[in-house]
Order: sequence, then C-alpha cells, then structure tokens
Amino acid sequence: CIRIFAGQAPKETTKEQAIQWAVETTREACQYAAQKGVFLALENHGGIVSEPEDLLKIVEAVESDWFGVNFDSGNFNTPDPYKSLEMIAPFAVNAQIKTEIRPQGGEKIPADFDRLVGILGQAGYRGYVALEYEGKEEPKEAVPRHLEELQKAIDKAGL
Repeated sequence: CIRIFAGQAPKETTKEQAIQWAVETTREACQYAAQKGVFLALENHGGIVSEPEDLLKIVEAVESDWFGVNFDSGNFNTPDPYKSLEMIAPFAVNAQIKTEIRPQGGEKIPADFDRLVGILGQAGYRGYVALEYEGKEEPKEAVPRHLEELQKAIDKAGL
C-alpha cells in the first residue's frame, strides 16, 4: 500500500477541475499499481480532499479495486471529524490513528480510540492500524502508553 495525496487546486483553476485531474491521474496510476499488486491509498490530507465529500468524489470516480483511502483520523478539521471519518471508513485500505483530533474552530483534543476503532470495525475494515503520534509530550513516554490504549480498543472491538 502506498499513500498518495491530492494536493491543492492551482490558483488558476477550480477545485472541481483539480478533482477531475486527480481522478484522471489516479486512474492511470492504479493501472500500473494493479500490475504490481500495490494498493494506492488517497489520504484525507487537506487541499482538495479536506472535506469527506470531495475525497469520496475521487474515490468513487476512479473505480479501481486497487484504490482506496488512507484513513488518517487526525486530518479532518470539520465540525464533526468523527462523522467525516465514518463517511470515508468503508473505503479504507490503511488506517493511521492519531492521538488527537481537532474539530473545526476548536483546539486539539484527545482522540477517542474506542470510537475511532469502532468506526473502522463498523465499516468492515480488516487492515493494519498504525499509531501516528504528533503530541507535545516526550514520545518515548507517550507512544508506549498510547499504543497500549490503542491495542485495548482494537481488542475490545475485535478488529
């Protein structure tokens, strides 16, 4: 699995045109990826995919068995990031769980691992789940604790 990004719409164009270009180029890349047995995973990483609806426009238009979403739990800054993640979870081929989320207009808050893993489980996700730590606490202390919490959530959900 290789994660890919859609980027920003160039200043001289519209978001709709940029989405169409992303569809066209991703279709071509998926043809090659399929020959190599590699999934391409579009990450919800700002730019033209900062809203779940726009990311889904690309995913649904590409129509490839070798294409899906890199579910990054900390990248939607929408009014309800969990609802946005529920929308993209059925298309996830890889999952990165961050320790914090940030609702639109708000501060970063601790992520609810049980809820995030539950979203993946309800969507039928069966792939890898990676912890992505970007917090301020010393990683050597924070990461082991967060990994333990994430593992408990995964075990509880039967994922």
